[in-house]
Amino acid sequence: MNHDLYGSGLRITELAPAIESALGITFALHESGFHGGEYFRFTADTDEEFILKNNIDDVEDEWAEPDFKASASLLYVDFTSRAEEVGRALAKVMSLQLLRSEVL
Repeated sequence: MNHDLYGSGLRITELAPAIESALGITFALHESGFHGGEYFRFTADTDEEFILKNNIDDVEDEWAEPDFKASASLLYVDFTSRAEEVGRALAKVMSLQLLRSEVL
């Protein structure tokens, strides 16, 4: 299973519709102190999960991913067995870049 992190300079509200279109998913808006305030989440029946959140944690006023401060928004693609397919689809989303990829 892959755990990939993508980043963008766009705000999550600007980025969400483009990601939904590219992946054919529908995000649900959530609120969580753990994720730093408002964020978007999609969970598939396969346990695959997409979380789109701000890099700046509004609750704690700190970076979620301090190594990637140039990214205002972060997209976590977790528990996916189709990382290459997702990556090709997300490559079409303007300003979205793969920041980190891990295979667990």
